[in-house]
Amino acid sequence: MKKSKKAGSLILVLSFLLITSNVFTNSSGPPAGKTNAPGESNCTDCHGSYSLVTSGSVWNAITLSSNMPAGSYALNTTYTITISASYTGIPRFGFQVCVLPASATSSSVSVGSIIVTDAINSQTQTSGGRQYINHTSSGYVTTAGAASWSFNWHSPSTNQGSIKFYVVINAVDNDNSSSGDEVFAKTFTFNALPVKWLSVKSTQKDNLVSINWSTASESNNDHFDVERSNDGKNFSSLGTVKAVGNTSSISNYSFNDFVNDGIKTTSSNKFYYRIKQTDIDGKTDYSDLTFVDFKPTLQRITISPNPVATEITLSNHGNSNEILPCEIYNTKGEMVWNGTLDASNKNIDISGLERGIYFLKAADEKPTRFIKL
Repeated sequence: MKKSKKAGSLILVLSFLLITSNVFTNSSGPPAGKTNAPGESNCTDCHGSYSLVTSGSVWNAITLSSNMPAGSYALNTTYTITISASYTGIPRFGFQVCVLPASATSSSVSVGSIIVTDAINSQTQTSGGRQYINHTSSGYVTTAGAASWSFNWHSPSTNQGSIKFYVVINAVDNDNSSSGDEVFAKTFTFNALPVKWLSVKSTQKDNLVSINWSTASESNNDHFDVERSNDGKNFSSLGTVKAVGNTSSISNYSFNDFVNDGIKTTSSNKFYYRIKQTDIDGKTDYSDLTFVDFKPTLQRITISPNPVATEITLSNHGNSNEILPCEIYNTKGEMVWNGTLDASNKNIDISGLERGIYFLKAADEKPTRFIKL
């Protein structure tokens, strides 16, 4: 009989140790796969007094804040993420997070990578191709009915489309058991930015403005429209530039704005430029503004129209007795037309030339004039 009591006592002690160990282990961090993501369970497996909470005021108070612009992420970029929860009277909080594609299945692996920035309060673990970040024993305690954890997330270098942060918060009543605790599950969705802008600049040379811009990465980007404005508010399109499309490398672009000839633009103007980006599904984004204080170069010769379709008209506004020899060159330096220009207008048929940029040289007049065909 005494042997039976000892055996019973031993079983009781072992059971208590197992329960105590389980509570301690979870306070030091939950096991992997508890974010309620596809193919996963959640913390109600152990803390099962209540059903999983997915709505309500406490659930609404669970937030994810970041420095992602407009709820979107650029490729190959590191962002700071902060998970916060509040529940009046709760002395302990636990959490676990993983990041998956928005269309994840049970076999989906993590998107990007999680980087610990506060090793005292958070730690990572991996399982089945998924990476998790969760609390530590130090990051499990609060005295103000609220808790928060911060970490970095480095986005993928290739387009993964929309992604979700799967977040589970455990509000613990601190009674040294897994009963009476409440578990909350919430997701936060972010879309991939079609373009991560690096710079946009504009510079004037003679009566031409060069607009140059660059992107750090592109995701499903289709094309750019270069737009100009005289007031910085009302813009019109000048032309379109085809985009690289999908890349995590730097891409550089340029566009030339052939401003009306100096004889027509006799005073300084401030011209504003911006780049309108359009992705494959039609969504758009804009670069920052750039501008030039355009100072026209007055010249004796004007070219109209410019850009030109089939025929240009050269007009001499100088000395009426002056006869100017003129030449037109392509970008290879090859002369494609030559003649003279007096006080009357001269019409030149250039319909046989290939589309592109050409240069007009008129006697000793400088600078060289640009013609866009």
